[in-house]
Amino acid sequence: MKQLTAIIIDDEPLARKKVETFIDKSGLIDLKGSFQNPVEALDFLKDNRIDLIFLDIRMSELSGFEFLDKLQNRPSVIIASAYEEYALKGFEYEVDDYLLKPFSYERFLKAIEKIKSSRDSANISEAEKVDYITVKSENRIEKININSILYIEGMRDYLRIHTTDKKIMTLMNFSTMESILPADKFIRIHRSFMVAIDKINVIEKDSVSVNNSILPIGRSYKKQFFERVIK
Repeated sequence: MKQLTAIIIDDEPLARKKVETFIDKSGLIDLKGSFQNPVEALDFLKDNRIDLIFLDIRMSELSGFEFLDKLQNRPSVIIASAYEEYALKGFEYEVDDYLLKPFSYERFLKAIEKIKSSRDSANISEAEKVDYITVKSENRIEKININSILYIEGMRDYLRIHTTDKKIMTLMNFSTMESILPADKFIRIHRSFMVAIDKINVIEKDSVSVNNSILPIGRSYKKQFFERVIK
């Protein structure tokens, strides 16, 4: 059974610990981070794609709603709050569920199973139904055939998309690009590189070759890369 990837954002240590304990007990979630500061969570999400956020509302740096206003390409969201009066506003933000603290493990599990059921019933994403993506490049919109993409290179605030016949610069981050590409066809191998799996020619210990370009495999990406690509 595929686990949901998730993070927790709550400035109360005991509240974070409770959710972490429930996550561990359920076996349904791969916890990627637990944040006291929502600003740090925003930085994490710029470069990491996840399925679910457990989000508190009243926090000192940013409120949960302010956090959602700043978030691009939002995953599923479960609000966990001690304040019932925010529930209506939460659903105006189209959150997936609202857990009123203190909540039981059974209530927690019900929220997770609802999200899993919804995602499983739509397991073929919109990105996987089409054979192209569109990106803004300078003053024009470029239509790019997904099968033509070799790899994508991070260039500070830009991405350079290397295809079989050209290179395209676009103002976008990796998190956004990952959300529009088919997850089964592309993999992040480095903070600065994502590659098309079927375009990899040679795999070395610390690098891959794609169309005569040698690309590094980052230390933090290596385990996931070899587990997924080496069958």
